[in-house]
Amino acid sequence: PLSLEDTLRDLAILRASDVDLSAILASTAPGSVPTSAPSTDTPTKVDESVARSYEFVREARAAIKIKNRGDAEAQGERVDDVRNKLEDVVAGL
Repeated sequence: PLSLEDTLRDLAILRASDVDLSAILASTAPGSVPTSAPSTDTPTKVDESVARSYEFVREARAAIKIKNRGDAEAQGERVDDVRNKLEDVVAGL
């Protein structure tokens, strides 16, 4: 299998190079017929997919940052402390 680090690096290089992969893939596919470039005025399914991918990446990075900072664990410990105190109060009634 491909390593994630190498794959992500390759994808970043492709993104930064402004290469139109759809044009390259269409020209190398067997029996492919050249097509005209799609209109950029209206978003296509590909544009929508790319937008969703960017949104996913933003959310994933935010989640990783939260995990690395330890915010979730700290909040979880506070919740457990409050829960234990409430259980003690209920047991005292």
